[in-house]
Amino acid sequence: MASSVVLVDTSPVFVGLGALLFLRERPSRYLIAAIGLAVSGAVIIGWGDFHARGTALIGDLLALAGALMAAGYLIIGRRVRPRVPLLPYLTVTYGTAALVLLIGAAVTRTRLVGVTGIDYLYLLLLAVGPQLIGHSTFNWALRYLSAGTVAVITLGEPIGATVLAFLILGERVGWLNGIGGTVILIGIYLSLCGEGRINETTGFTERRET
Repeated sequence: MASSVVLVDTSPVFVGLGALLFLRERPSRYLIAAIGLAVSGAVIIGWGDFHARGTALIGDLLALAGALMAAGYLIIGRRVRPRVPLLPYLTVTYGTAALVLLIGAAVTRTRLVGVTGIDYLYLLLLAVGPQLIGHSTFNWALRYLSAGTVAVITLGEPIGATVLAFLILGERVGWLNGIGGTVILIGIYLSLCGEGRINETTGFTERRET
C-alpha cells in the first residue's frame, strides 16, 4: 500500500542522522532541504492511501524497519567504499544477501524451483536490472557522493516505476503522482547542487576506480 511506500521512503532522514553520528558528515543546507523535499514528494504520492490502523499497522512497522535497514546499508557503504573497489564490495555484499536468502528459504521451507519459465525470466530481469545495474550504481556513487545525497537519489525509483507502469501496464497516473514526482526531482537536483558546492569549496577530487 502507499502508506508503506511513504514510510520506506523516509530512509534519507535516517541516513542524514546516521551520517552525522557515525560518519561525521554534517549535512549542508542544500542536503537538508533536498531530504525534506524528497520525503515530502513521497508523502504526496502516497497520500491517498496513507493510514495506520488494523493489520495495516504491521505492514507500516515493517516498512519503517525497511527504511532503517536501507539507511544502515548506505551508511556502511559510504564508510567502506572509499577504501574498497567496487567489484570486491559487490561480491561480498550480494553474496551475503544471497546466502541469507537461501538460509531464510531453507528455514521457512520455501521452494526455489518449480515456477513457470516466464517467472524465471522475470526473476532474471529483476536481478540484471534493479540489482546489478540499479543497486550497483548506488554502491558506485557512495565512493564519490555523501550517503545523504545517494539516499535522496534513490527516491527517484518510484518515479521510474510510475513511468514504466504507465508505459507497459497502462496504469493511470494521478495528479498527486505528478506533483509528488516533481517535488522529488527538485529534491534530487538540490542534493546534487549541494554536493557540487562542497566539492568546489574543498577542492575535493577522487581518482577513478580501476
